[in-house]
Amino acid sequence: MGTLRRGFVICAGAALFSALSVERAWACSCGGIPTFEDEVRDASIVLVGRVTAIGERKYGDDPSSITLAVERTLKGAAHASVVVWNEGAGSSCGGLFTKLDPGTSVALAVVRVTDVEQLATDMWTPMNFHPPPGDLLVRLGCGQPLKTFASDRERDRWLKRRR
Repeated sequence: MGTLRRGFVICAGAALFSALSVERAWACSCGGIPTFEDEVRDASIVLVGRVTAIGERKYGDDPSSITLAVERTLKGAAHASVVVWNEGAGSSCGGLFTKLDPGTSVALAVVRVTDVEQLATDMWTPMNFHPPPGDLLVRLGCGQPLKTFASDRERDRWLKRRR
């Protein structure tokens, strides 16, 4: 077997071994994952409310937005009903709103779309992501900006601890 052919066989074997032995790689990876409480501390707006509608699921089962009936504003200001967009919908960092249904009680740490820096909004065009300026946004990142409540009682206990 010639040197070139032997080199090819060795390279092909190494590539096959690597492909079979490597664990699944994720495009979204984080060094540390901020908790919901970390997100609340850093957010400009924190809302508690009930999901009234799920936006278009144009990324498989990952909705790009939800509509929220605001029951309480813990930080910042918001209207009684708001649309919250998920910057990570459809990406490897997405899935935040996937398990939500109308009626689900949630708390969200968000920002206004108009408060997002230009560098980030420039990336939205290739993603075909265009949240209206008056809406709110869950930022793409490694944190957990959403807390779901299994019951109104659980939500009320959580709110009581926040006072």
